[in-house]
Amino acid sequence: MLSLASNADALAAIGSARSVAFSSYMLHPGAVFDALDAAARRGASVVVRVEASPYRAGSLARLNARMVDRLRRDGADARAEGGVHTKALTADGVAYYDDANWLEHGGDTIVRDTDAADPAVATTKGAALASELRLIEGARAGDSIDIETESFGNGPISGALERAARRGVRVRMLVSKRELGGNGREAATIADLVRAGAGVRATDATEKFALAGSDAWVGSANATYGAFEQSDWGVVTDDAEIREHCAQAFAGRWSLALQREQGSCGRVGARQHVFERERKDLGDLRRRRRDERGLVAFAAVGDRGEIGAVGLQDQRREPDRANGVA
Repeated sequence: MLSLASNADALAAIGSARSVAFSSYMLHPGAVFDALDAAARRGASVVVRVEASPYRAGSLARLNARMVDRLRRDGADARAEGGVHTKALTADGVAYYDDANWLEHGGDTIVRDTDAADPAVATTKGAALASELRLIEGARAGDSIDIETESFGNGPISGALERAARRGVRVRMLVSKRELGGNGREAATIADLVRAGAGVRATDATEKFALAGSDAWVGSANATYGAFEQSDWGVVTDDAEIREHCAQAFAGRWSLALQREQGSCGRVGARQHVFERERKDLGDLRRRRRDERGLVAFAAVGDRGEIGAVGLQDQRREPDRANGVA
């Protein structure tokens, strides 16, 4: 059963658990690290996995390595591995999922699941985005979709949002200002979405959720193309408290954000990227359709098998630009 939780709830769970399993893209010094370290020192079983090679971030990779070394010295089974993007904690069979990197100052959404093996919760990026895709595709003319993502790229989610906007759905999106700056490819994809009729604004936050009707999708997966096999989580829920929490966060950020109107999209990156993107529209559309078919089957058939079926084992990997805060 899913319910809204908090960083304090997760810390309390670590503090009393006999068995802890923790994953995060980044592990910074602070309360979460201290709780994990204390649990290991008191003799609890503590397993920690973090990303070995954060995107374009040598200093962050070194930070993760230092955190792993410290935990190992205190008795934890800690490792840095590739393909770790999920933010998940299991403490004595109860799971906690965060859509950012366990932010101590807030600005994230944490959900609790009393069933750590809940099949409704996706555990790879491909399956997580497949559930988000179904939520978006279910919206009809007159409905609204509010979506927030740290990184945004040309792929299944961008295509679904464009189609939703064109069929009369009110689409509003918040995207991380830090990730957007200087990224011409991301700017070009956003320009397409704005031309389709969506509203897009930039925010300092790094959350990942989508709201449509009475349901919410929450997860750690960015709305980007590629890396579908990496560890991520995502779930669609009709829990009213979770949805309201996300809706309030979105409304507050939307009102503060600098709106990215159609004419300003090119200014966050080189304008030639927009031109190059427009020349490749047909090829991109074909790729989107292929990926969307693969994602839907991916969730139904299973992670590894469907990756092979849609030819993504040797895909051009576009890592999530989820750097130190994602």
